[in-house]
Amino acid sequence: MSVCCLASYAQDKQVLRGEVIGRKSGNVYLYASGSFRNGHQLVDSVRLTSSFFSFTKPLDEPAAYFITVDGAVGQFYFVWDKAVVVTLKPDNLNESATEDSPVNEQLRSFADTVETAYAQRKKANREAFAVAEEAKDEAKLEQLGQAYFLLFMQEWYAIDKYIRTNTDTWASLFVLIKYHKSLGRKATLELLSKLSPVIQSSRLAGQLKTNLDDASYIITP
Repeated sequence: MSVCCLASYAQDKQVLRGEVIGRKSGNVYLYASGSFRNGHQLVDSVRLTSSFFSFTKPLDEPAAYFITVDGAVGQFYFVWDKAVVVTLKPDNLNESATEDSPVNEQLRSFADTVETAYAQRKKANREAFAVAEEAKDEAKLEQLGQAYFLLFMQEWYAIDKYIRTNTDTWASLFVLIKYHKSLGRKATLELLSKLSPVIQSSRLAGQLKTNLDDASYIITP
């Protein structure tokens, strides 16, 4: 989503519409995502009388949420930015999708180009490490340890580059919040300062900075 004036949200009530594929009964639960010290908080729930459902709430800026469904596997993370349509797959909610949402489209693109690629490479490294550990192959363990550190640094730079390249999008703020603990205080504060003034003035960015300024908040130095 390109930056628009925060005032345009102005506590307007926004509607989240959704469908649970193949389900006509049970409850759908909406949780506010706990981005920092707080865990997920239940915001609302609705009982299905058909496969369709909706939630309505005031929205003054984009915010992260999770949806769960009775008897479904996993949970669906998404950003509520104005009117959003979600299609939920109860066999695996993690594979659900959003429509009509620029922020979620950008986050999906980031996941495809950065997150998924590095997650797969790090998983393969960990699996190889376990095999080498079982075989007590010290040389291989050292090689894999160095390779994992290199992967970590490459992912770090990819995240850094994404945020610096997309300073006027809300997606960058959500990426920064997701990775702030691995990026560390100094790098996170620097990247936060690169975002547009409108995004920096948001409540969510303020919460991030407040936590970073608190010495008791556990994070990489």
